[in-house]
Amino acid sequence: DQARPCPQDHVNRQFVAECPNALWVSDFTYVSTWQGFVYVAFIVDVFARFIV
Repeated sequence: DQARPCPQDHVNRQFVAECPNALWVSDFTYVSTWQGFVYVAFIVDVFARFIV
């Protein structure tokens, strides 16, 4: 929706955390399967670099 403002970038594109659970980032993509496409979402703890 072009009329609504964009969300603020609260970390100023600096993806650094000094302790676990201080900063999580997320991403999603779609994957082809035999039955069509499905969406997959990931949440990553920036400090540990593990999928939560």
